[in-house]
Amino acid sequence: MDVPSSIENFGGTRMNLKPKEMFSAARSLLEYPDVEFEIGTWFLLGPDQVSLPSGQPFSAKPRRVLTLSPIGPNTLAFARSRSRETELAHDGHAHYADQFRCEIELDGYVTTFPVVVQQENFTIDTFSCEEPDDTGLVERIKAVVISTSRRDRRDGAS
Repeated sequence: MDVPSSIENFGGTRMNLKPKEMFSAARSLLEYPDVEFEIGTWFLLGPDQVSLPSGQPFSAKPRRVLTLSPIGPNTLAFARSRSRETELAHDGHAHYADQFRCEIELDGYVTTFPVVVQQENFTIDTFSCEEPDDTGLVERIKAVVISTSRRDRRDGAS
């Protein structure tokens, strides 16, 4: 599917936009309501939008994060990295044309600890894609987090 690189506004002026900007512009023109995102949704966030639990920035680069709980004040989110190896290896995506905003093309890893993201940063403008159901990533993250939590409680209790 070819993705157009420009649209014309109502006054006939041509606007050159990136696909993500076109998506937002089209939603705005069509007056679509706010979107509710599913668990397992990826977002592309700036370096100032993703922090470690300590408050330090997660990275100096934009980062993709995956939600593991509904969007709200305490959204559980995990970051993706191509260089920080963890037990949660994550293959690049090969989506169909309906998820053209996804740019998770290379293999990487997902953190085994949650990152801090303010609720207002999960928007249609930062939306990247949905994790394909057949990867089992959401379940693998939950298993690792539960296992780590149990081990930490056990080790702290001794």
